[in-house]
Amino acid sequence: MQQSGSRRARVRAMVVLSTLVVCVAGLPVLASAAPAKRAVVKAAEQGGVTERPDALSAMVSARSVDQPVEDLSQRSATTQVFANPDGTWTSEAASGPVRAQDEDGGWSDIDTTLLAVNGGFAPKSALGGLVVSDGGDKTFAALEVEDRDLGWRWPTVLPVPVIAGPTATYADVVEGGDLVVTATAAGFRHDIVLRQAPTDPVSFQIPLTTADAALTEDRSGELRITTPTGDELVSAPAPVMYDSSQDPIGNPENVAVVDASVSKSATGGVLTLNPDEEFLADPNTVYPVTIDPLYTTYPMADTWVSTSGTTAVHPWSEELVVGTHNGGTHKYRTFLQFANGIWDHKAVTSATLTMRNFDSETCTGSAVQVARVTEWWNNGNTNWNNQPGVQGTGAANSSVAKGYSSACPSADVAWNLTAIVQGWATGANHELRSAGRGGL
Repeated sequence: MQQSGSRRARVRAMVVLSTLVVCVAGLPVLASAAPAKRAVVKAAEQGGVTERPDALSAMVSARSVDQPVEDLSQRSATTQVFANPDGTWTSEAASGPVRAQDEDGGWSDIDTTLLAVNGGFAPKSALGGLVVSDGGDKTFAALEVEDRDLGWRWPTVLPVPVIAGPTATYADVVEGGDLVVTATAAGFRHDIVLRQAPTDPVSFQIPLTTADAALTEDRSGELRITTPTGDELVSAPAPVMYDSSQDPIGNPENVAVVDASVSKSATGGVLTLNPDEEFLADPNTVYPVTIDPLYTTYPMADTWVSTSGTTAVHPWSEELVVGTHNGGTHKYRTFLQFANGIWDHKAVTSATLTMRNFDSETCTGSAVQVARVTEWWNNGNTNWNNQPGVQGTGAANSSVAKGYSSACPSADVAWNLTAIVQGWATGANHELRSAGRGGL
């Protein structure tokens, strides 16, 4: 996504609110269908059927009640699929997890607020089974992925954390700094936050318990935990560090890659983080300084790039940014990826991308264009100087701007992507198709 005009405009969008609206003739497809969802709500208010266990019963019920009916067999963390009364199918697909399933099979919206549970704290509703320490032990974060228990340990016993929403802060576990663990929709991030410049070079070792899986680091610096057969359980982009300076729109301005290394241990592996000494000692560095990484059980490729930091990466950012805030001096582009090939070989009757615009530079913004990405990208190393190519065929524009003021509040913005999604259905984006993905 990029700005195609010259007037000042800025759009931000929450990753989990990026939905693709596709309606097809024939069998079910992956996409978004806000109209269908609203109709289901209407049916529920009228006491009608809103969901069925499989595609056949959903089709029959949709015709019977003359309302869209969800096929529960296709519901996932990112997708809902609806049978329509006229025989078409519509589904709602987010570019990241928006719901999680509990042990009893029920679904609920993602809510990363940490609540007290047996053995620590856990998000109210999220993927990965995260539990963070309530103090008195060394394992600050644990995930349960494919019946494997994975653990991240601190070298010393942890104090009782301060809990605030999705974060657990273990104060003063390093000289002049804290360990901050934050629950995410599909995993967690652990940040070492240094409040002041260290007097000596620092290095942080994070032992991991990985059962019969292995922690590895690839050439790009991305971290992975994989089984002996090669199945990926957890991944993380290359660890980065950034100070508290911000660019004109409030994002970290001074970002650097952390020198990380992986070694084997009896329990699985050890991640060693070696922050850049010059970065930490530079008098221009604005403290506190944050050192991550971020682990996820659901790989996502959404990211954004900017000319204000041509080499900076923003993997799995909770916000996506497009446009410009200063007439084009600084430009921002966002890349989205929707993972599923269920629309293959289908006749797409309509497709709409919907994103929530909650922060704009003005309420009369110039056009933001959505175009098809033609190359694979890795959000752990994508930046302005290293971004995938795009293609203009089927590109769509929207000049709507929201989130500027109380008179111009945040709202959804939509783009007509029927041509792009029909291209996906017939094999376009072949670089992404091996994983059943389409990129914007």
